[in-house]
Amino acid sequence: MTKSYNEYVEMKQKFMKKHNNDWKVDTSSMNEYGVYYKTYVFADGAIWYERMSPAYREKEISFEIEGLTFTQKVEVKLFETEFFNSDNAESHKYYEKW
Repeated sequence: MTKSYNEYVEMKQKFMKKHNNDWKVDTSSMNEYGVYYKTYVFADGAIWYERMSPAYREKEISFEIEGLTFTQKVEVKLFETEFFNSDNAESHKYYEKW
């Protein structure tokens, strides 16, 4: 399920507060595909997971120049963050401009 950045921040802050803000984070190295992970481990055993990676989306756009209409497919590179946690394993994602 796609969330806005603000929804992501709100969910993360709520989870962290619920688990007393007592966490350590482990960040992986970026692999050859541009993917890396963050794992927040809390003293009470709770975990917040994040996977960051490039994501590519194709979009067909139409535009007009000099009275002529053109339609073209463009590929857009986005920065995707997928997140879930040990309280609720439902995966969520938010996107940013690359």
